[in-house]
Amino acid sequence: METDDSIHAACAINAQSFAKSGASLPSPVRPEENSGDAASDYDEADFEEEASGVQSLEASLEAAASAPSFWEDGEDHIRWERALAGRPVIEMPLEEVLALVRSGAAVPLKHRLVLWPLWIATGNSCTALGSVNVPGSVPLSDEELESLERSVPAEVLRQINLDVSRTLPKWLGAPERAVLRRVLCSLAALQPEVGYCQGLGNIAAVFVVLGFDAATAVAGTRALLTRCCPSYHEPGLPGFRRDAAALAALAQKLLPVDTQRRLAALCIPLEVLATQHLIALASASDWPLCATAQLWDLLLLEGRPALLASFLALLQLYLPEIADVCGSEVQLEPVELFRIHSQQGMARDPAALLQLVQDLLPNLPEALIDQLGQEAAR
Repeated sequence: METDDSIHAACAINAQSFAKSGASLPSPVRPEENSGDAASDYDEADFEEEASGVQSLEASLEAAASAPSFWEDGEDHIRWERALAGRPVIEMPLEEVLALVRSGAAVPLKHRLVLWPLWIATGNSCTALGSVNVPGSVPLSDEELESLERSVPAEVLRQINLDVSRTLPKWLGAPERAVLRRVLCSLAALQPEVGYCQGLGNIAAVFVVLGFDAATAVAGTRALLTRCCPSYHEPGLPGFRRDAAALAALAQKLLPVDTQRRLAALCIPLEVLATQHLIALASASDWPLCATAQLWDLLLLEGRPALLASFLALLQLYLPEIADVCGSEVQLEPVELFRIHSQQGMARDPAALLQLVQDLLPNLPEALIDQLGQEAAR
């Protein structure tokens, strides 16, 4: 295992993704209509003004085309409606839900808003929906959230305010940032052993962007931290180090020889490559939001094995060759090139990664992950 320098190096390389800033979308500029006679009153100044307006409109259209969007596949909607057969989604047996999700059918957002709170409140895929709530998963009242927000120490609040202002700036307006601030303050107060750790803002922001209220965002973030990345965000990152060591052993067991060769040639500790994906649960990776949400469908249902499987899948699909790193015109760190390859791949074909995750999951029982992590710690 590498020293703390490896983690610090990864965090430095990944800081740009956690702290990106975005420009606001410009409003279309419409040239003033000419109220006079077109033949006699139209002069060079009018032409320049109109040209400027056209250019501004083109810039606005270009910005709109590149603005954040959440697209959904119509075929997925059809598959869900056929499976529901007229039933409310809340009445769908968990076995049928799992079968759909595991088949690659993305949960439509309207159903996600109903199902995720249920999955948050019930322990895991072996727990029937509607069973006894898991401790800590019951949404808090507005009064409780407000009280928690007021209890946060000044230094923690300062760091939260800094990160809220730069988290998903193209997605979050002032009202959403206020909700995110309340969520992060509540998390810091509820989890004093963690306090606030960079990366939590991106995780919580996904719930806010998708339209969940503050109470559900708090409960959902806590559920993901408990089920997928236990002790990852505590001082010293003990859970992350444990699972990074397990990943190194799993990579040798499960990844193709060619992927292992590429990994060895890069001479980068695997924990450095894994930092951003594991610490932020793919929420700070510049993936399309719909792809992150679809992975989270699996994380909420399958827990930590799905998270580790998703990183192994990223390695198999997008780990660069050493020649790509050394031969590019613009010299990029291997970690950054891996991030770019992953981002482009998830924008182009998220189904490829999600299918590979499903293929890997049977080989990743949680008991094996724990065993490998414990062996590496000896």
